[in-house]
Amino acid sequence: MKNKLVFLLVIVLVLSFGVNAQTQKELNEKIKDASDPEIKFDLLEKFKEKYSNEKNLESLLLQLSAISYQLKKYEKTIEFSEKAVNELKLDDKKKIQVYLWLANSFYVTKSNNEKVIEYADLCVKLGKQLKGDKEVSQYTKKYIVPALRIQSKVYALDNDPDKVVLSVPVALEAYGFDKSRNNEKLILSISIKLYKAGKVKEAIQCVESIYNVEKPKRKYIDKLAMYYNKLGNKAKTIEYYKKSYEIRPSAKTAGRLGILYIKNVDQAIKYFADAYVLSGMKKSSRYYKYLRQKVYNEKMKGKAEEDQDAYFAEVVGKARANTGK
Repeated sequence: MKNKLVFLLVIVLVLSFGVNAQTQKELNEKIKDASDPEIKFDLLEKFKEKYSNEKNLESLLLQLSAISYQLKKYEKTIEFSEKAVNELKLDDKKKIQVYLWLANSFYVTKSNNEKVIEYADLCVKLGKQLKGDKEVSQYTKKYIVPALRIQSKVYALDNDPDKVVLSVPVALEAYGFDKSRNNEKLILSISIKLYKAGKVKEAIQCVESIYNVEKPKRKYIDKLAMYYNKLGNKAKTIEYYKKSYEIRPSAKTAGRLGILYIKNVDQAIKYFADAYVLSGMKKSSRYYKYLRQKVYNEKMKGKAEEDQDAYFAEVVGKARANTGK
């Protein structure tokens, strides 16, 4: 009787193992055939729960991390990616990808800024190690630059101006690797935040780093003019507003130059006349009032009225010729 029970138990175990193996194989086939990421992710989770072992755990965690990241299930990405880096011995090429997933996932979920900085820093350091001495490498744009951008954004979001300053060298390093429009925009946005926080010198450093002397962009020139004006550097303010005016004459910029040259009668008249013409020659405009003040009360003060009128007309005529209006 006892032998029969043992025999039956062995048969049950064999059959159970066979069914289990069959079920595992079927689930594995379903995973391979699944084209929908959502379905594939659910199947992988089931497979991990039932059949994960030392041999397949790395593959499962990396697949689950990749697909959850693709599906923007960032909490799941954090769960599986941290398990992968903390419990497995990943090779560096796999590890760097997981670091970047983690840095961005923590950034997007806003759950732990210290973790963002930590994983972004690990990604940058490993990327530089893998890049070696090569100037151009897949690791630069694919891993190092995105990780640097994430770090700089986290620093820039801080309400403490001194923390925002920390974003500057990081953003500039990213720009040094990749002089793309996105990196320019990031640096410009950081400069604006620094300016508003009273860190004007750092704001200037940001914009001057992306300022192309040969092909200057007007928006960068205007920012530098505004920042230098805040700093009280009149010479630099005039320099950059003049550059801006040369690229695209406007009443606003001409008016600003008129104010900056307020003690230089001839220059003030020139720019107030341009501003008056560019604003549509409206006698209700402040530029008209400034121009009359400079002409009638300073430049032509004490002269006959007809001479004053003639000089005013001459100045406006030159402004119309210069501006094409």
